[in-house]
Amino acid sequence: MPATTLPHSVIPSGIFPSPGLFTLLCWPFLVTWVLWVSERAGRAQEMAYVGVVISALGLLGCSHGLALSEGIALALESCVPALLFMQLHPHGEGRGRLGGREGERLPFLVVGCVLMGFCLRSMLAVTIVIGAGSVLLAWWDGRAVRRAFPAWMMARLRLCGVVLSALGAVLLHGVPSEVTPEAAQNLGIVLSVLGLAMMAGLGSAATAAPELDMLDVGLRFAALAVMAHLAVYPLARHLMLLSGLIALFITMVGRGAVFPLLPCLTGLGVVAAATGQETALLLLQAGALLGTVLRVRASFAPKEDNTLPERAILPVILVVLLHLGHVLPLGALVILLLCLALGMHDVRLASPSHHGWRFWVEQDQQTRLLVGALMMLAFVGVCLSGWNNVPGWRV
Repeated sequence: MPATTLPHSVIPSGIFPSPGLFTLLCWPFLVTWVLWVSERAGRAQEMAYVGVVISALGLLGCSHGLALSEGIALALESCVPALLFMQLHPHGEGRGRLGGREGERLPFLVVGCVLMGFCLRSMLAVTIVIGAGSVLLAWWDGRAVRRAFPAWMMARLRLCGVVLSALGAVLLHGVPSEVTPEAAQNLGIVLSVLGLAMMAGLGSAATAAPELDMLDVGLRFAALAVMAHLAVYPLARHLMLLSGLIALFITMVGRGAVFPLLPCLTGLGVVAAATGQETALLLLQAGALLGTVLRVRASFAPKEDNTLPERAILPVILVVLLHLGHVLPLGALVILLLCLALGMHDVRLASPSHHGWRFWVEQDQQTRLLVGALMMLAFVGVCLSGWNNVPGWRV
């Protein structure tokens, strides 16, 4: 069969939807520069709130050419620094892995890369900025005691993904004369899917610190957003579905004492991208963000509350399965359910010492708000079960 006609340029002329929005979404880099020049710690939280306002103004006033789903993803990522410092501030500036002046600047650098990844409309450009954010996160994770080797493994995996994705983008857009267009397209699809899966951390463990996992959510789902646009190719859909199921199986079988929340949601995200379920992908991104926020709070709480994130996100996972159940083949759906059952067989629906209303009353206000937001997210997911369109975008 003939190959699909592709654009000739690796970086198309319309690389971002709106110049004004692109400029406003560069605020994390400006905040990083201000924090570096001032050399004063303790101002990051206020800067994060200002950044949320700037992003809101940009999305409301300069969103022409931007799809609704892209705006939602950008809005979610813009809230990450504010949510992160909101959890760390009551426990002191030096608590966690983001203390000190350098630690305050890291979230803004990573979030800036993710915002560019969601805003840019060139696969090659997205690959570069997401790769830069992944290297920054791995470098900071490797500074901790006994984290150098795991961080190096994560950086190597994702940098290999950057190289493969870049090669795939070149093959999809610029076909050498000695290679047939169909062969180059198929090779480009294979390299792109494999590279993006590696960039999304598919099948790999999360970082050792929950606050770094919050930053990793955007990096993973920016890569998954590109995979969703590659799903227009049948070969890419089959590869993504197969890789997502294999990664879920490996993650669940090899899980330790802590439930692999972020790797599990990443695997589900690959399956959602393969089936074109854009709503499910947005639900997973929002659920992953709220779940990692709960993990940060649970890291400062008694040990008996450490399973709250897994229990709170179960409704969102069930709604995502409802979305996927309508489009997945029966065999793939059975394998998906078996993989999730392997990982969730020992996740309790309630804490052994707290049940029902008593458990809810004993939680602090922010925890109740986060759990309530996850419940509302699941409800919205049920209401939007028919919305799964992917906006026009050039790979």
